[in-house]
Amino acid sequence: MDEIESRIEMPEGAQPIGQYTRSYFERGSVIEAIYVDSDLAAPKGRYWNPENAVSMEDGGCSQVKVTYDPATEKVTAYCNGQG
Repeated sequence: MDEIESRIEMPEGAQPIGQYTRSYFERGSVIEAIYVDSDLAAPKGRYWNPENAVSMEDGGCSQVKVTYDPATEKVTAYCNGQG
């Protein structure tokens, strides 16, 4: 999580990373995450478990989807509905 959060560039229109509840999980060979504006999700913080992931339909930058490929160290982030 620290590696991803140190590399991420939040998409245009998104809040600073600390404003989001962040849920991380493995999906095959990549790490995926869902960041949801902590004003809309509780409790605030970060989690390593897909069962804790909060999600919403659309939501724009209230929800940011993140993918991290450890092989290339590439982090991709986009606001929900824009990826």
